[in-house]
Amino acid sequence: MHAPEPSPLSGIVRCRSLKMLGVVIADDFSVTQHVQQLVTSSAQTNYALRVLRCMHGLDYTRLCSMSIVPPSLLI
Repeated sequence: MHAPEPSPLSGIVRCRSLKMLGVVIADDFSVTQHVQQLVTSSAQTNYALRVLRCMHGLDYTRLCSMSIVPPSLLI
Protein backbone atom coordinates (compact mmCIF):
# COMPACT_ATOMS: atom_id res chain seq x y z
CA MET A 1 0.00 0.00 0.00
CA HIS A 2 1.55 3.25 -1.13
CA ALA A 3 0.94 6.61 0.46
CA PRO A 4 0.05 9.34 -2.01
CA GLU A 5 2.97 11.43 -3.19
CA PRO A 6 3.03 14.98 -1.88
CA SER A 7 2.50 17.79 -4.34
CA PRO A 8 5.68 18.80 -6.17
CA LEU A 9 7.41 21.96 -5.04
CA SER A 10 8.45 24.52 -7.61
CA GLY A 11 12.15 24.42 -8.42
CA ILE A 12 12.67 20.93 -6.97
CA VAL A 13 13.02 17.96 -9.30
CA ARG A 14 11.66 14.65 -8.02
CA CYS A 15 13.94 11.66 -8.57
CA ARG A 16 13.21 7.94 -8.56
CA SER A 17 16.47 6.79 -6.98
CA LEU A 18 19.26 8.13 -4.80
CA LYS A 19 22.84 7.01 -4.28
CA MET A 20 23.80 7.11 -0.60
CA LEU A 21 27.17 5.86 0.64
CA GLY A 22 27.68 4.06 -2.67
CA VAL A 23 24.34 2.22 -2.59
CA VAL A 24 21.56 3.08 -5.04
CA ILE A 25 18.16 3.02 -3.34
CA ALA A 26 14.94 3.41 -5.34
CA ASP A 27 11.90 5.36 -4.22
CA ASP A 28 10.27 2.04 -3.23
CA PHE A 29 13.39 1.10 -1.18
CA SER A 30 14.45 -1.63 -3.59
CA VAL A 31 18.12 -2.07 -4.44
CA THR A 32 17.58 -3.78 -7.80
CA GLN A 33 19.33 -1.00 -9.75
CA HIS A 34 22.31 -1.20 -7.38
CA VAL A 35 22.62 -4.97 -7.77
CA GLN A 36 22.36 -4.68 -11.57
CA GLN A 37 25.17 -2.12 -11.58
CA LEU A 38 27.36 -4.39 -9.43
CA VAL A 39 26.76 -7.40 -11.67
CA THR A 40 27.51 -5.38 -14.81
CA SER A 41 30.69 -3.90 -13.35
CA SER A 42 31.89 -7.32 -12.15
CA ALA A 43 31.20 -8.91 -15.54
CA GLN A 44 33.12 -6.15 -17.34
CA THR A 45 36.11 -6.50 -15.01
CA ASN A 46 36.09 -10.28 -15.34
CA TYR A 47 35.97 -10.01 -19.15
CA ALA A 48 38.89 -7.55 -19.20
CA LEU A 49 40.97 -9.87 -17.01
CA ARG A 50 40.17 -12.86 -19.22
CA VAL A 51 41.25 -10.89 -22.30
CA LEU A 52 44.50 -9.94 -20.59
CA ARG A 53 45.12 -13.56 -19.68
CA CYS A 54 44.20 -15.10 -23.04
CA MET A 55 45.40 -12.53 -25.54
CA HIS A 56 48.31 -10.97 -23.71
CA GLY A 57 49.62 -13.97 -21.82
CA LEU A 58 49.44 -12.59 -18.29
CA ASP A 59 49.82 -15.39 -15.79
CA TYR A 60 47.52 -16.10 -12.86
CA THR A 61 49.78 -14.47 -10.24
CA ARG A 62 50.04 -11.17 -12.13
CA LEU A 63 46.29 -11.10 -12.77
CA CYS A 64 45.58 -11.61 -9.07
CA SER A 65 47.94 -8.80 -8.12
CA MET A 66 46.14 -6.28 -10.38
CA SER A 67 42.60 -7.43 -9.69
CA ILE A 68 39.97 -6.81 -7.06
CA VAL A 69 38.17 -9.92 -8.30
CA PRO A 70 38.61 -12.92 -5.97
CA PRO A 71 41.12 -15.44 -7.41
CA SER A 72 38.47 -18.17 -7.47
CA LEU A 73 36.60 -16.22 -10.21
CA LEU A 74 39.62 -15.93 -12.49
CA ILE A 75 39.46 -19.53 -13.66
